[in-house]
Amino acid sequence: MVAAQAAATAQVAAPVAQVATPATPVTAATVQVEEARRAEPQAERVVVGHGDRQMKYFLSFHPPTFKGIGTPTDAEDWWARIQELLTAAEAPDEKKAEFAAFMLEGDAKLWWVSHSVRQFSGRTPSIEEFGNAFLKKYIPASTRLALQRQFLYLVQRDKTMDEYVQEFTRLGRYAGTTMADDEERDNLFYHGLRENLRQPLISMKRAGFNELVEAARILESDMERSQRRKGFTPKQGEEKKSAQSHGKAEGSRWKKKPPPFKSGEKSNWTSGGSRSKGPQTCYSCGKPGHIARFCTQGGAEQEPRQEQTVRSGPSAAEKGKMAESSASRFQPVQPRSYNLGQQEAIRQPDVVTGFVVVSGYPARVLFDTGASHSFLAESFIRRIGVESFSTDSELKVRMPNGSSMTTRARGRICWSLEGVDFVLIAAILPLSEFDVILGMDWLAEQRASIDCLSKVVTLRGVGQAEVKFEGLHGVACSLVSALQLVRAVNQGGVALVALLEVSLSRLSLGEVPVVAEFGDVFPEELPGAPPRREIDFSIELVPEARPVSRPPFRMAPKELAELKVQLQELLEQGYIRPSSSPWSAPVLFVKKKDGSMRLCINYRELNKLTIKNKYLIPQIDDLFDQLVGSVVYSKLDLKSGYYQLRIRDEDIPKTAFGTRYGHFEFSVMSFGLTNAPSVFMDLMNRVFREYLDRFVVVFIDDILVYSKSEAEHKVHLRTVLQVLRENQLYAKFSKCEFWLEKVAFLGHVISGDGVAVDPTKVEAIRDWPVLRTVAEVRSFLGLAGYYRRFVENFSRIALPLTSLTHKDQKFVWTQECSQAFETLKERLMMAPILSLPKGTEGFQIFSDASGCGLGCVLVQHGSVIAFGSRQLKPHERNYPVHDLELTAVIFALKLWRHYVYSAKVEIFTDHKSLKYLLDQKDLNMRQRKWVEFLGDYEVAIQYTPGKANVVADALSRKYSGQGNWIEAHDERLRRDWESLGLECVARGESSVAWLNWIEMQNDLCDRIREATRVDEEFQPFVEEALKGEGNAWEMVDGVLRKGGRICVPQFGKLREELMFEAHFTKYSIHPGSTKMYLDLKKSYWWPGMKRDVALCVSRCQTCALVKAECQKPGGFLKPLPIPEWKFEDISMDFVHGLPKSQ
Repeated sequence: MVAAQAAATAQVAAPVAQVATPATPVTAATVQVEEARRAEPQAERVVVGHGDRQMKYFLSFHPPTFKGIGTPTDAEDWWARIQELLTAAEAPDEKKAEFAAFMLEGDAKLWWVSHSVRQFSGRTPSIEEFGNAFLKKYIPASTRLALQRQFLYLVQRDKTMDEYVQEFTRLGRYAGTTMADDEERDNLFYHGLRENLRQPLISMKRAGFNELVEAARILESDMERSQRRKGFTPKQGEEKKSAQSHGKAEGSRWKKKPPPFKSGEKSNWTSGGSRSKGPQTCYSCGKPGHIARFCTQGGAEQEPRQEQTVRSGPSAAEKGKMAESSASRFQPVQPRSYNLGQQEAIRQPDVVTGFVVVSGYPARVLFDTGASHSFLAESFIRRIGVESFSTDSELKVRMPNGSSMTTRARGRICWSLEGVDFVLIAAILPLSEFDVILGMDWLAEQRASIDCLSKVVTLRGVGQAEVKFEGLHGVACSLVSALQLVRAVNQGGVALVALLEVSLSRLSLGEVPVVAEFGDVFPEELPGAPPRREIDFSIELVPEARPVSRPPFRMAPKELAELKVQLQELLEQGYIRPSSSPWSAPVLFVKKKDGSMRLCINYRELNKLTIKNKYLIPQIDDLFDQLVGSVVYSKLDLKSGYYQLRIRDEDIPKTAFGTRYGHFEFSVMSFGLTNAPSVFMDLMNRVFREYLDRFVVVFIDDILVYSKSEAEHKVHLRTVLQVLRENQLYAKFSKCEFWLEKVAFLGHVISGDGVAVDPTKVEAIRDWPVLRTVAEVRSFLGLAGYYRRFVENFSRIALPLTSLTHKDQKFVWTQECSQAFETLKERLMMAPILSLPKGTEGFQIFSDASGCGLGCVLVQHGSVIAFGSRQLKPHERNYPVHDLELTAVIFALKLWRHYVYSAKVEIFTDHKSLKYLLDQKDLNMRQRKWVEFLGDYEVAIQYTPGKANVVADALSRKYSGQGNWIEAHDERLRRDWESLGLECVARGESSVAWLNWIEMQNDLCDRIREATRVDEEFQPFVEEALKGEGNAWEMVDGVLRKGGRICVPQFGKLREELMFEAHFTKYSIHPGSTKMYLDLKKSYWWPGMKRDVALCVSRCQTCALVKAECQKPGGFLKPLPIPEWKFEDISMDFVHGLPKSQ
């Protein structure tokens, strides 16, 4: 008897002993299992059957029931709890689904009975099949998308940091790939914080999620303490707006609110609303007793961190667990090194730093209680001449950035402090901010105590006198806004402002590779008059042109002094000479970017008489197309480029200009002459003709050298500089840039990723004031139009502004004009990076036309090359839809002919008839002309229906993984997606939206399902379907079907909504009653459907006004006339075609 009891006791105690083993984790579910086993009577285990015993054992955990009501979150929590209890109860795999289904009640039970009969036909499903069916039923995709949208737009507002983190973590499980991307997750969390928390935490954005959360907690706590000390209650700013918008009292702003918790769970929140001192929970592994920074399981899962700014050491309990675990498993110790930057450490209130003298050298020391070991800097050991030695044991150190480093090197140093000698033997690491880090091993040996407030370290080594070391003190720094500073000064405050002079040092000419070999190409001043070249600048006048002389402009004394200086310099350099020409032009000054004055001659009258040179100036877009594949760039700017080209001798008198100090004429090409850009472009093309489109791009006096590697660039740059030397062309070194991965050229930023808008150039657009005159509108559109290839639908957006420039249009600044003005500025500030075309394969054109303009985009291999758009011409507004969509196709082909000519290109349009354009026989004259034009191209026109969410308005597309991602910039397209029940979410800080779910699903089936449950008319049919008695009736996912058609009950306005969709929407276009009935009959059924459809169509006013009767009215039936006289003629109908009788 005693032996039997001992055996039974051993059976119960064995698992407990196993739990106590460090190798097995202890969870609440495991403890609950052991308590249930102890409480279970032994007799019942013997008497009860095996299957019933397992069920009763499972029920002893009191699993929750689910009735099919509540929120999707309730359903997911129930499923997670059931899975946990099934594992804790050690339920057999073949019984798990049965046990889980046993806890369903009400509607959920009815659903499972119907679903299991239909899907599993008598067999027992697995727990995975049960889980998939349950989640699909009660957590549909549309709900997940709504929760994902809620997560993406989550902001803190009046939540405490704990509430915000809890809500962020709860909704984060619905975020899909967003939470997998560490940087994107950190950005979402950071931008959701209150504004007063974001600014101080801007340096922590890339420190890692755990560090960002911890820093935000401490910052919020410091702000609350500071405001409680000052007795301050917020009355303005973001908190006020947030609280008013939610209707909450402002006085409770700074009180932390306890987060909601489930019944049965212990709360760390007291009734007063503040958090009680409970065990801390790790954000990395989810276990209590430590924080994420000291998590032993963090490893690769922990966020990569930069230098720490918020520090705390591990608890004693955690240290004990770490030591016990290491000792029991004999694993190598993994020390931690959490040193931070020197300047940051000085400012930290709980960190002590300073200097000690080691071997006559000052050493920067950090007393780091967060480091388990002490360390020496490798550079410091070399500097003081101490030899390092190697040990057999390998030390693996976790660095501040999350990586690990292994070292065997050790070093030994000695120093004195107040007459006491100290010795340190520590591992050697490549440290940068500190020379010596004294960790817990050395501090414990010296029995150190640290006073963080006064930053004094007291050392009480065994057999040594007490020594105190005073660390460096930093000045506390708080960040204030400019408005707060101005307000404080206006109220009598004193501000001590430091004036700093910042100077950026540039590399000298001799320090730049390759360039140092060509010092003569970059002179300080031009060496005088240029040599005779292959071409000289000439001025050809129209026939019978006579000399024109204009008096000089009046100038201010400052301008006269500058004029005198510049005239003297031009005379000394030989660029001008005294003249007696009958021609004379006035002089004026234009201020440069650096504030200096540029001498300009007003040659307006001479230019009117000059025959224009038609030499082609290359288009900037064509120049960029040659840069594909390049990654290294150098930019050269010629020094006074125009002055390096002579004027033909007989044309020199025509350049004469008059000043107060005399009459002069130019011997070199001057600014302001009408043909100057074309002639200089001709010169540069002649000079670099051999290398153009290979590794050189030239635009007038700007030269860009591009290469695919640094080795190539070295050769290319040397070649270009040699060409300049041979042709005696000189560059200005201060304006040149060399060996760049990203270069600003002609108002664009060029890199290996493609071409983008130069942000410095669009700053003028961002700060542009409201337009008040037609001239200002033209000026703005001219600057914005320079970057139109970066803006989708530029012409449509700018239409209200363009209309203001028409001759007969009165200037009235409307709301549409203001919206277009702001939209253009916003689009240009967020313009995308456009890729450069590679080869002649993979081109796709997406075209679209509307009543106000044409839009198209060129795509190659999924990357956007360029956008194109224009407004409709007056006669095009009368085109039918077919011709208008074809106009967009022709416009795109003409616009990008240099890309797609002799290449295969796919054209996508949402007008289906264009797909069969080349097969049609009956074409009008306009279409015949365009078909002939299409014959020059190898095109394939594809149809993309709007219902399939791959509409032509989604001009750029990108595919990722198994799901379809469609990038869209059109607001109208986004609204169309949302009207179809599709979720459209923002990605990062970009305004680009992404269609993240290609399955179309709305709540119609859910509403029909709910209506079927309460409709009395359908209840007999539902019972027949559940019993399986009716052949025509069946239940599919809780929806009653008749012959496969959905039965729609008379509940609310379900039937009316269906008939509205089938008759009034743009996809149905007012069908007749017969066609509408046949369309609905394919998918839906209800009693009297045909009668309801006919009634709906008869009440449509549009059909009554537009549709005419298509058949002649029938005649009336009349009886045959009775003859009154003999031989009177009468008419009658004869029936013929009857079969012969037998």
